[in-house]
Amino acid sequence: MNIHIYYGFERRSVEAKNPAEFFSRCWRPGNPMGMSVRRSMGRFTFYVTGFDKDRREAFEIPQVRAFYQDFLGRWPYWFLACNLDSPSLFVMVLCCLRTLRVSPVGGGDRIWLRFSIPELHAFIDRELGSMDTQCRMAGFRPEEIAQRRQRVLEYFAKDWSIGQSVP
Repeated sequence: MNIHIYYGFERRSVEAKNPAEFFSRCWRPGNPMGMSVRRSMGRFTFYVTGFDKDRREAFEIPQVRAFYQDFLGRWPYWFLACNLDSPSLFVMVLCCLRTLRVSPVGGGDRIWLRFSIPELHAFIDRELGSMDTQCRMAGFRPEEIAQRRQRVLEYFAKDWSIGQSVP
């Protein structure tokens, strides 16, 4: 049975840059939710809660950006464990880009994102390397690693701008 885990970081945890509740509930070192690292692949979708009154997107909120930057340092399994069927991982990555700039478009709720493509590529390359190491340590075969790499690369080539939402 495939289990999908939607995990919402509460505002108090985000502002304190404290993902301890996630670690205690969902990820024990070497044994996420009683699952092997292999079985945890693609199971997690992350989001933040408690910022509903803030009209900005999550990646525009300084506390959310700082939280995800810190979370990556504490939990480097993003490319292995995150689900690739929602824009959640993309939002997390945007939070880590130093060059991200957001501009309103017209008078509506649409925004224009600008960031350094080389910075995004460097981030993806670094995290793919981390994922490869995690997969090798978990006993993945080279073809399984190559398949996940391909899925991650296809994920970042997808246009998440129209009709997508994070739960």
